[in-house]
Amino acid sequence: MKWLNFNHFISWILNYLAGAFKFFNSALDENYPDDSILWRSLKSGDEKALQALFRKQYSPLYLYGVKITQNTALVEDSIQELFTEIWFSKAAGDIISVKAYLIRSLHYKIYKKLKESKLLLPGNDDFSALPFEITKENLMVQEEEDKMQALRIEKLLAQVSSRQRQIIYLKYYRNMSYEEISEIMQINYQASRNLLSQALKVLRKMALTMWGFI
Repeated sequence: MKWLNFNHFISWILNYLAGAFKFFNSALDENYPDDSILWRSLKSGDEKALQALFRKQYSPLYLYGVKITQNTALVEDSIQELFTEIWFSKAAGDIISVKAYLIRSLHYKIYKKLKESKLLLPGNDDFSALPFEITKENLMVQEEEDKMQALRIEKLLAQVSSRQRQIIYLKYYRNMSYEEISEIMQINYQASRNLLSQALKVLRKMALTMWGFI
C-alpha cells in the first residue's frame, strides 16, 4: 500500500483502528441491554444483570488487560475478582460510564497484583507508568492482510510512550470519549486532549523517520 503523504497515512491508521473497533463491537451480543441499565439492575440485586454485564464486558476487559501484562491468568483472575467485588460492594452506585469505570478498576487491580507480586520493573512501579503494548496479536486480527497492516501499526506505535499508546487505543480502538479517557487515565479533560495531540505529533515524527513522508 502506498500513501500520498503523512496525513493520508495517519488517517489510514486511525480508520484501521476504528474499523477494528466496529468489527470487535459487532461481535458482541446485540441483545444485551445498555450498560447503564445492567448496572442499575445489578446494584438493585439482580444477579442475572451481573452475569449479563460480565459476559458483555469480559472480552473487552481481557483485551485491555493483556496490553498491560502478558500474564493472562492474572488478567482473568483480576476480571473475576472485579465483578465479585462489584456484586458484594455497596460502593460506586451511580457512575457516568460503566465501561470507563470497569476499565479503570481493572487497570488498578492489575497494577496492585503486579506490585504485590514484585513483577513490576524499575520505572514501571507507578500506576501511571504501567506498560501498555499494542501488537498485532493483542489487536486480535485474523486475516493475513490485516496482520500485515497491524504489524505496520505495531512498529510505529512501539516508538511512542505507553501512555500515548494507551490513549490512542482508548480513543480510536475503543471509541471512547475524552471524559471516559480522563476517568480511566486519571487526568483532566484538557490533559487528555493534549496527550492525544502529543501522541499524534510523535507518530508524525516517527513516520517521517521510518518511511520518509513529506
